[in-house]
Amino acid sequence: MTEPRIPLVSPDEIDDAQLRVVLDRAARLSTPKPAWYQTLAHSPEMANAYAAFWDTMHRGGRVEHTTKELMRIAIASLLDCQFCADQRSVVAQEQGLAESDAQACALPTFDHEDPRVRAAVRYARLWPRALDQNRPTSADVRAQALVARAQERMPAARVGLRLHSPDTSE
Repeated sequence: MTEPRIPLVSPDEIDDAQLRVVLDRAARLSTPKPAWYQTLAHSPEMANAYAAFWDTMHRGGRVEHTTKELMRIAIASLLDCQFCADQRSVVAQEQGLAESDAQACALPTFDHEDPRVRAAVRYARLWPRALDQNRPTSADVRAQALVARAQERMPAARVGLRLHSPDTSE
């Protein structure tokens, strides 16, 4: 195992009560792993804010947890974050996440039998492409159009996606 670039804060050194609760939950549910929060523990405010963001994105809403997990794994794989891509949510596994789907979800050939899951994972695979603002792809343009349509149909507070606007002057 390689040494982390940022040292982990030992759980014994964490005095923030809220962050200790976050670490306990991470140990039970597996995603994110406690090591993630131990890294962020250098700034307890940041670690707690990230935990709140994670809870909003992954622990509630109408989308099935297994679908969110496949989306998360696909994005992590495409961003080449093996630490994140190798994690599996205990809840998603209990709800029937297939390891074969988790291993294949980032591949362009992934074709889930449920059309809702297939669409969600395809959409998730567009996000990492949106990171290269200097070289927008046609997928970036399509993703931006999808976000714009969603923002027209929903209150702005419910559509929190912020993709860059491709510079079409080139």
